[in-house]
Amino acid sequence: MDNHKKIDRLEAIKRTGLLMGGVIFAPTIAGILKGCTPSATPSGVSFSQSRLKQITKLADLMLPATSTPGALDAGVPTFIERMVTEVYSPEDRKTFMDKMDAFMLGSSTDFEAAFMELTDDNKIAYMKEQTKVALETYSPAPPFILIFKELCLTGFCLSEAGSNSVLRYMQTPGKYEPCLPFEEVGKTWAT
Repeated sequence: MDNHKKIDRLEAIKRTGLLMGGVIFAPTIAGILKGCTPSATPSGVSFSQSRLKQITKLADLMLPATSTPGALDAGVPTFIERMVTEVYSPEDRKTFMDKMDAFMLGSSTDFEAAFMELTDDNKIAYMKEQTKVALETYSPAPPFILIFKELCLTGFCLSEAGSNSVLRYMQTPGKYEPCLPFEEVGKTWAT
């Protein structure tokens, strides 16, 4: 009997958000405090068109639109571009770009093609393998896939589309009840 339970997309986002809550990287915190929020279309100001295509494809594969909005609906590629170009220090920006280039070319080892030349199924398989390796091996400098996932989830949850579809929002949420089972609440609060 298979003891592995399949989880739906919303549950995966919730779990990842809880896991990532304790490991948010400094540039992301700076961006949130600065007020960097997603918008509809990438500006292309600092990223080349090919880099924008890469970011858009990665974000779409990580959070595709289903019964809830996806990364593209939430403006996640623009959020990532703004974070990297406006919030990251020049050193962090260079590190991000170098790690992204290495990630894009790294698929050549397993799939004999650069990331953007792979089929969507192979892209997803490569992303899953990179995530597994990143989580199994400790590194003081986080690998690209974890940085990108964090940016994706942060951009998605900060967007109107993401916060209205996955999180609950109420201007004054009411009394504090610290010990409620998650099943009774249903969603994590956006504020």
